[in-house]
Amino acid sequence: MIPTIVSLREKVETIRKGEVTRTLARIRDASPETRAAIEALSYAIANEILHAPTVKLRESSRDGASQRWALFVSELFGLQRHQEAQDGTASARELAGG
Repeated sequence: MIPTIVSLREKVETIRKGEVTRTLARIRDASPETRAAIEALSYAIANEILHAPTVKLRESSRDGASQRWALFVSELFGLQRHQEAQDGTASARELAGG
């Protein structure tokens, strides 16, 4: 379960950092305070978006349905290849017989 959460957070963090870099490149004259505010804003948005999926994945682990939810999240966010390499899980399509 934890590898799925880590993979999801890593993917979102990579996207977040890339978007911040592109945004700050367009506003070269931004003050350090503005740059810090943009960074903080993007981090807060990413954490808000990731909160519910992370909680659900942790809850599903306690409820015994962790593999199903991990596969769903992996498929939904395109994590399956990275996730399979980490823990040997099958893709959701393979579990569904397709």
